[in-house]
Amino acid sequence: MSKLYNIIIIGSGPAAYTACLYTKHKNPLLLRGSSSIGGQLTTTTTVDNYPGFPEGVDGPELMDLMYERLIKENGKSGDEFLNSGENSDCNVENVNSDSTVNSNENVDNENNGDNSSGNFSDNKNGIVNNGDCNVDNNNSTVNNDVNVDNNNSTVNSSDGTINNINNNNKIQIKDETVTLLEKQDTIFTIKTTKSTYKTKSVIIATGATARKLQVPGSDTYWTKGISACAVCDGYFYMQKTCAVIGGGDAAMEEVLFLSKICKKVYLIHRRHEFRSRQDKLNEVRNTNNIEIIVPYNLIECKGNKLLNSIKIINTENNEIKNLEIDGLFYGIGHDPNTSFVSDKLNILDNEKYVDVDACMKTNVDGVFACGDVCDKVYRQGVTAAWMGCVAGIECSKWVDKIE
Repeated sequence: MSKLYNIIIIGSGPAAYTACLYTKHKNPLLLRGSSSIGGQLTTTTTVDNYPGFPEGVDGPELMDLMYERLIKENGKSGDEFLNSGENSDCNVENVNSDSTVNSNENVDNENNGDNSSGNFSDNKNGIVNNGDCNVDNNNSTVNNDVNVDNNNSTVNSSDGTINNINNNNKIQIKDETVTLLEKQDTIFTIKTTKSTYKTKSVIIATGATARKLQVPGSDTYWTKGISACAVCDGYFYMQKTCAVIGGGDAAMEEVLFLSKICKKVYLIHRRHEFRSRQDKLNEVRNTNNIEIIVPYNLIECKGNKLLNSIKIINTENNEIKNLEIDGLFYGIGHDPNTSFVSDKLNILDNEKYVDVDACMKTNVDGVFACGDVCDKVYRQGVTAAWMGCVAGIECSKWVDKIE
C-alpha cells in the first residue's frame, strides 16, 4: 500500500521552490536532493540581479531564504526543521555532478546551451507568451498555510494506494536521490535510493550543470575569478580584463556580453575552426576589444586569493603563454540533470533537456518542467523562479482537471 501524491516536485533551486509555493494547496512532495542542494546559485558569491535585494545577496543565503519560506508556516526555522527528524536524510541525484572536462579532450557539444535552436518547442526565440497558458488567477490562488508532512488520506480499495485529501495545504520535503522517473498506466513512479513514490503528476526542476575544465587551480579559483555565466557575474569585472574558453555559440554569447563591459576580452579555443554560428563569429571578429587566441588549451589557473592569470598551451607547437586576467569564463556548455528520466517517457530533446511548451508542459500529460533543466537561453535565478511559478500553476490546473 502506498500513498498517491497529487504532485511530486524534483529539485531544490529557485524553480523547484517556487513551484512548491504555487502547488502547496495540492499537498506536494518535494524531493530536494543532497548533492548541490539549492542549485547553481549556491556556487555563486554575490547575486546582484535578483529583485528585492538592493545591496545584492549571497547565492547560498538567497537559497536558504527561499527554503525558509517553504517551511516557515510549520512553526520552525530551516535549521530546526532539518534537525527535527521530519526531513529524511537522503538526496535528489545530481545526475551530472561530474561535468568536468579535461582541457586536453574534445568537447563535442561546445554549443550545448546556445540560442541557435531556441528554448521551447513551440517558441523558437525562447520567449514564453503567458497569454497562451490561459491562467485563471481566480482559480490559482495560493494558500499560505505551508506545513510539512500530510497524514490525512484515504485508501483506494481498488489498488491499495492512499489518496491525498487536499484540504490541509501541506508540503512534505525529503532529501532523497531520485534514480528513476517512469510512467505506469496513468500513474508516475519515482524511485529513489530509499523509497518508491507514486504521483498523479510531476514537476522536474533538477537544473543543469555547467561544464568545467579540470586543470591545476581550476577548483581553487572557482567563484573566485572563474565562472560559467557572464550574465550572472560579468558586472564584477567592469573595465577589467577577462577570458572566455570555448568555440561554440555559448562561448560567443559570453564573449560578446563581456565585450560591452570589460576593457579587454580574450576568446581562447583549442582549434582554428569554430562550431558557432557564422554571424556570431563575425561579430566577435569585428569587435575591437576582443582578441581571439587559437589553437590553445587552458593548462593552469593562478592567483593570490583571487584569480589573476592563466597559462595556456598551443596545441600544435606546445608554445606556452601566460595571460594576466581578472576573470575567466567557461563557455563550453551545460549538461541538464535528466539521466533519471526514463527513455520511454520521450520528453527529452537531442541534448537531453526536457522539452516543454510555453506553459512548461511536456508532450506527456501530467509531466511539467521548469528552470535550467529546460532553459537553454536565460539560465537566471529570476527566470527559473518565473518558470517554477508557471509550472506550479499549470500542474495544479492539470490535477484539478483529472480529479
